[in-house]
Amino acid sequence: MKYIDNTPSAGPLLASLRDIGYSFETAIEDILDNSITAKSVEIRVDFSWNDGEPWILFRDDGIGMSLDDLIIAMRPGSKNPIEERDLGDLGRFGLGLKTASFSQAKSLTVITSKDKKLCAAMTDLDEIIYGLNDGFKLALLDEKDITEIREIKSELKDFSNGNGTMVLWRKMDRVDDFDNKKNREVIFQEMITSSRAHVELTFHRYLSPLRGESTKKIKIFFNGDLLTASDPFNTFHDATRELPEKIVHLEGSQLMVQAYILPHHSKLDDVEYKKYAGSGGYLNNQGFYVYRNKRLIKKCTWFGLIPKQELTKLVRVRLDIPNNLDRILKVNVMKSSIFLPKALKDQLKVVINQIEDAGQKVYRQRGVKVQEKIKEPLWTRVAASGKIKYTINKDHSILKEMAKKMTSENLSDVINLLNFVESSFPTQSLYVDAAKNPKELSNPSVDKVQLKEYVSLYMDQLIIKNGESQSNEAIKELLTIDPFSSNKIETIEILKEKGFNL
Repeated sequence: MKYIDNTPSAGPLLASLRDIGYSFETAIEDILDNSITAKSVEIRVDFSWNDGEPWILFRDDGIGMSLDDLIIAMRPGSKNPIEERDLGDLGRFGLGLKTASFSQAKSLTVITSKDKKLCAAMTDLDEIIYGLNDGFKLALLDEKDITEIREIKSELKDFSNGNGTMVLWRKMDRVDDFDNKKNREVIFQEMITSSRAHVELTFHRYLSPLRGESTKKIKIFFNGDLLTASDPFNTFHDATRELPEKIVHLEGSQLMVQAYILPHHSKLDDVEYKKYAGSGGYLNNQGFYVYRNKRLIKKCTWFGLIPKQELTKLVRVRLDIPNNLDRILKVNVMKSSIFLPKALKDQLKVVINQIEDAGQKVYRQRGVKVQEKIKEPLWTRVAASGKIKYTINKDHSILKEMAKKMTSENLSDVINLLNFVESSFPTQSLYVDAAKNPKELSNPSVDKVQLKEYVSLYMDQLIIKNGESQSNEAIKELLTIDPFSSNKIETIEILKEKGFNL
């Protein structure tokens, strides 16, 4: 057997690594991972369009690096992914700094300070790809080189007196370079807005620890603006149900499972309801939210264990995994996906069955309460033979009174019309609207003239039934019957006009 040197060519390799799957948002989050692992308390991310030559500067107040540490950090594949990491380490492959940066920019500069010793290094892909730099050679910057980096001049004085690290992206060629400058600037600003929302969700447990967590709180700024945590579980709302915590096991490690049932839309105002619905709506945002060291890596999935359905759309489940299971769970380079082995899926299936029932009760109990409030509904819900349908209540008092005034021929025509209306009930449209925008659903308003006629007709019946002295009881009963219960304010106004005391 003979071995020969087959070292990959630096240019083609690094050019290929630019396209392994990072988005703008995941690239930014990978740099923030390093800052959090370095025990930063405050992280600042500054963006500049710079008249078509955009740059991004990350600055943290973490422990910083020595020159030797910096050289290792700038080396592709600086750490073996199967090596055991510190329990709080958010990295894995030793690739994040490089691959995340190069996915968005051709020039990466890192300036770091530790014990007031400043050092810096730079890699420029153009120099490597076009042969100006032989192989994987790293440019080490001296003090003069550092002071000439105009993007950091305002930061340098304070920075060099303490610990911390700055990461600078330049030559950002991935901002749709085929478009005109004006459109590219708009796209760049949209990318920043989108990345802000991603960061507020991905690191929400660092920005604002959940109830009972001892996580060190950090601050992240985008162009000087402090980010706020985007908690997908709405944990601090009084109407959010927090189910008992469960523990599942994998390869000797414990994984924590915590389910939350979000508040029914009737418990939220419009702003809060839309906020927690998210861009995909409650139906699409249900499921597991998987955290690796309290950093979100996967969201809105049941992993094929159950389908996403209307009755469980308020259920969101926090799954906490440690970083020592990365190899088994196949955590990818971007830390954006994982694979669940069958042993884990089987345990989670048992847990989900319990959680699923709790989530469905929110709607089932809500439906029971509505039925109890409306004593005589005009529409009735019928469940039979595994099917659910809505039918017109032909025993409704108003319909009965109208029937008394009709000939048998006219009555037959009206019943046929009601059956036709029933058969045309827009079930699919109602389902879609209820899933997407339940707060926007409302009953059509009844014409006041018609409502007056209904009130007169119905109150006459109730007074005959209860007696003149029981008009207050008749009014109470009236307000529990549709369409009066659905038009309560208008009904009360009509009753006052008719001289009833309320």
